[in-house]
Amino acid sequence: MSGAVELKILLDRLNPEQKLASQALEGPVQVIAGPGTGKTQILASRITNILSQTDVHPHNVLCLTYTEAGVVAMRERLFQFIGATAHQVEIHTFHSLCNQIIQENASAFGTSQLSPLDDVEKEQVMNQVCESIKPNSHLYNNYDPYLYAYDLQNIFGELKKENLSYEKVKSLGITELESLKNDTKCPIRWAIFWA
Repeated sequence: MSGAVELKILLDRLNPEQKLASQALEGPVQVIAGPGTGKTQILASRITNILSQTDVHPHNVLCLTYTEAGVVAMRERLFQFIGATAHQVEIHTFHSLCNQIIQENASAFGTSQLSPLDDVEKEQVMNQVCESIKPNSHLYNNYDPYLYAYDLQNIFGELKKENLSYEKVKSLGITELESLKNDTKCPIRWAIFWA
């Protein structure tokens, strides 16, 4: 956006709360609202305002969203407001930002080549996990070795979210099993411990 008149027109389209968020020049602003309520308009207006009212360079602005569709919508809206400069603004999903940070700092992660698994690779890994389950395990199923693949993938996802290490999970599991073993009201305790 080239002139203050255009920025004023942009800001005049917003309600008072939206205008307040888009006029904040410093610090983070979190906008929480439902679909179709103007979040993209607010954030694009704020970025336009920051770039026109300060000496901040476009590549120093970070805009995060949850979806790739949000990234595309934000880039398109910014392009309408500020033209080709929109391509210099860092607009990411949370996942793409984290992936960029990892790729740019791969040596800190102990490797030079990291990439997220695609759906096929995830399924291959889960199949390998399921195939490695021994017959004496409670998770072993003679008829369908992949029976628990989906459940295990969800469990691994939860463990990852909680940042639980193998040692911590093992410790928690032992504690819980001992608790069940000593619980006389637990109807499955004999099945768990004596099967």
